[in-house]
Amino acid sequence: MNKQKSKKYYIIKQTGSFGRDRYIVKGFKCLQTMHKFLSSQTGCFHNQYIEHTPDGAYRGVPQKSGTYAYAGGQYVNIKKLEPWQLAHV
Repeated sequence: MNKQKSKKYYIIKQTGSFGRDRYIVKGFKCLQTMHKFLSSQTGCFHNQYIEHTPDGAYRGVPQKSGTYAYAGGQYVNIKKLEPWQLAHV
């Protein structure tokens, strides 16, 4: 039996300012669950998640759950950075 990888749907939120931006990516197995989460958001528009697609506004950020920062010309999961590197991104 072939086990197919199920499609995931992603949302993204940008936080931080002045060059210390962080991009928080969350994944969902179900499109309806993702849209339910997006619809339940309240508050300021600038602090909300949006749908994360390969050709969207944040196309350089990987479609994998995690928190990313821009370092060395690419987006890197902050868990992979050393503390001294994280202090400079």
